[in-house]
Amino acid sequence: MITAERGGFSVEEFIKIIQQDNSLEQSFNNLRQISYTYSNDIRFHNNKGAIKASYQSQNKQSYNGLCQWMEVLEESASGDYYNRFGNYNYYTSDLYDRVFYQSSIPCEKRAQVAKVSRAKKILERRIDELKKLIYTPGKEANIPLIGSKTAIFSEEMIEHYDFSLKSNGESYVFTATINPFYNQENPDGSVVKYLEVKMAKENFQVLSRKYKLQYNAGIYRFDILMMVALEKHDDLYIPVEIKYDGYWKIVGKRKENCTFRFNFIDFIE
Repeated sequence: MITAERGGFSVEEFIKIIQQDNSLEQSFNNLRQISYTYSNDIRFHNNKGAIKASYQSQNKQSYNGLCQWMEVLEESASGDYYNRFGNYNYYTSDLYDRVFYQSSIPCEKRAQVAKVSRAKKILERRIDELKKLIYTPGKEANIPLIGSKTAIFSEEMIEHYDFSLKSNGESYVFTATINPFYNQENPDGSVVKYLEVKMAKENFQVLSRKYKLQYNAGIYRFDILMMVALEKHDDLYIPVEIKYDGYWKIVGKRKENCTFRFNFIDFIE
C-alpha cells in the first residue's frame, strides 16, 4: 500500500531520492574531520532487564587537518564489561569502538603499530555491511542467510511493504512498514520491519532515521531498534544523537542485550 500527502512528490519519486542519497554517510564522515567532545552510555542487560555491565565516558576527538585522535576525559565501567585481560567482554562493544572511537596513538607513531589481525579484518568486513544497512537502507547486504531480504525496494520485496510520505513543516517524513499479514505468515521473510526517514525540504539532507531490524536465521538472530538524529553545526551536518536498543544471539556465543547512547556535546576550536 502506498499513501502520500500532497507536497510535490510521489512516494515512488521519494524512494529514488532515498536510494541515491548519501547525506547520512557524509555526516558520519564529517565527524572524522572535526574536533569535538561527546559522551557514551553503554549498558548490557540480563534476560530480566537488570543491568549486568555498563560503561560511561566523555571523550574528546582532536583533528589536526591530517588525522584524528581520541582522548578519554572521564570514564567508569561496571560488572563484567571488561575481561580479566582488560579487553572487551562483549562483541557489541567491539563494534561500537570501531564505529565511534578513534585511535589514541599519536599520528606520527601509527605506522609502527602491528599489522591488523585476521579477527580484526573479519570485524571490519562486518562493520562495512552494518554501515550499508545504516547509510543505504534498502540495499542488499552481503550477510550470510540474509542477502536480498534487506533490499526493501527490490521487485521481490517492495510488494510486502506499506509506504507513506508526509509533509511535516520544513521536512518530509517517509516511512516503510512491513505488511503485518505478510510478516505474520513469513516472520523471517524480511529484515527491515520499519524504516522512517526525515529529510529537509530545502536540500533533502537527512535529519533523522529510525530502523527496526529483526531476523532469525537459526544460527543467529537479532531484534534491534536504532535512531540517528542529525543537526547542522558550523555549516556541517553531523550526528548529534544515536540510540540503539536490542539484542543479537549467535550459536556458540552468549546473547548480548544492549542499549547505547551516543551524544555529541560541542565543537572544539
